[in-house]
Amino acid sequence: MRTRRAGPTDRAGGVLSTTFGVGVFLSLLAFSSHVLLNLWVITTVDDVAHLAATEVAISGADDSQLAGAELRAISRARTRLGEWGSKVTLQFETDPTGTNIVLHVTSDQLHLLPAFTNADPGPPSLDRRVVVRRELSHP
Repeated sequence: MRTRRAGPTDRAGGVLSTTFGVGVFLSLLAFSSHVLLNLWVITTVDDVAHLAATEVAISGADDSQLAGAELRAISRARTRLGEWGSKVTLQFETDPTGTNIVLHVTSDQLHLLPAFTNADPGPPSLDRRVVVRRELSHP
């Protein structure tokens, strides 16, 4: 049985296809990591914002004490977010009826993909208003 020798057209065929395959795999890995980490960041920020609004809502603070309760809740929220807290904007808004606590939260996306790709897959930046019913203490 004779074995066929590789001709000039067969040389480096395995290296080229392997390099292409590894490139595609790494691209898909970067894309999926970007999407999953962004979902995790948005979920975490949203949870911390709900917790901050709930803290103020159940604090029992009257209108004169409300600003202090809001500042403490924002401070704790930034502590919970760690380094990402500098990329998050937390701002309490006034509810005209006075029965709700409204917290406006915005957060940037996490960018893992190179800028030259011009791709921004995954969820958009977070921009939400968290509304929690206020627990008022009655005398």
